[in-house]
Amino acid sequence: MNEFVRLHLSEKKKIKDLFLVVIKSIEPKDNRKLLSSLIQFVSNLCYGTGKFRTMLRSENSNDFFNKLSVVFQSTAEVEADKQKNSDRIVLKQAILAFIGNLCGDQQLRAQIAGNIQGLRD
Repeated sequence: MNEFVRLHLSEKKKIKDLFLVVIKSIEPKDNRKLLSSLIQFVSNLCYGTGKFRTMLRSENSNDFFNKLSVVFQSTAEVEADKQKNSDRIVLKQAILAFIGNLCGDQQLRAQIAGNIQGLRD
């Protein structure tokens, strides 16, 4: 993602709420590719000095992490169809990479560790 675009989007105060509205309206099992892209996008907003990560730290982010947990839990079942299984794996990896990105921040790492249920295999 272009650094200029990432920095300006991460500054927007409503980006987290917009992400939540969008991700809540998507059925995880039917739209894994889309969810993977959205989670990778949000992960990019958290990278470096962007303020999106600061917003996650400073505001009550329980809804955000609860929805992420629901999406992650939807990746538990192995699919018989190769393409669906591939999409499931990509989504799972996107979520884990995002969580790993957040763990670079001490406060978010503690919050994630305290609310880890659903993010285990």
